[in-house]
Amino acid sequence: MFESITNWLKQPLAENSNANEDDIFSAKKKLQKLNSYQPQTEAGETKDNISKIPNQNLFDAIEKFQKENNLKADRIMKPEGETEQAINSKLKYTRNLDNLIADKITKPKEQKINNPNYKLKYGNDVDINLAKEMEKDTIFIKDAKKLKFLEGGYINNPNDPGGETKFGISKKRYPNKDIKNLTRSQADYLTYKDFYRYRNINTLPNGIREDVVNIGFNQGPERAIMRLQKIVGAKQDAYIGNKTISKIQQYNIQDIRKRFKDLSYDRYHKLQAKKP
Repeated sequence: MFESITNWLKQPLAENSNANEDDIFSAKKKLQKLNSYQPQTEAGETKDNISKIPNQNLFDAIEKFQKENNLKADRIMKPEGETEQAINSKLKYTRNLDNLIADKITKPKEQKINNPNYKLKYGNDVDINLAKEMEKDTIFIKDAKKLKFLEGGYINNPNDPGGETKFGISKKRYPNKDIKNLTRSQADYLTYKDFYRYRNINTLPNGIREDVVNIGFNQGPERAIMRLQKIVGAKQDAYIGNKTISKIQQYNIQDIRKRFKDLSYDRYHKLQAKKP
């Protein structure tokens, strides 16, 4: 049976601390499921026999997962912290994929038609499963029409610190991308992966979601999330979790949007004023 993906840490999990044995075991199993934790064979661990003893492999796995998911790589997990929530989110996504794979009802002919060359369409580094999810995400498809930065063409302004920009995708953020020849499909995929799905931005209410993504293009998604959290009085950890959503629900959506835009534009104008 698939493990629970509700919050499961009982106490902080860190090196040189007295961690809970169940927390250690759960962290190892979940990170193993996500291909981050490797059993410590020299200590007698195997794929199917994981110990409840903390080891170097566990904290290496935590750090690896944090880096791969743009989290603070401090090798620490806290109850309801961003690392635990990110693991839960990844496990939920993996579970959905497992269910799809287990589904015996398939249509080979249609499958062939609906499986284009994803690398050609979205780039060699594409996560094909994520690309397929994006193509079926009707909410994102609708939102993408409202994201103003996706409508922008190629710009190479020497005074722009972001460098070359196209469809809101900048050379500064993606130094290895050929920005000038970037296609709209590739820009959509990068937007979905690094802005729309970033730290659960996609779980935000309608309206606020598009605002945060739009400002994320210009000022960074982390800053956009923390600005929203500041407005509603949530902890400014740059991660959209249940507590942030709960805080948002206590306010009028339009009031939040107005305050968010005012603060964002204030910062934009201040930055512009500093330019020579």
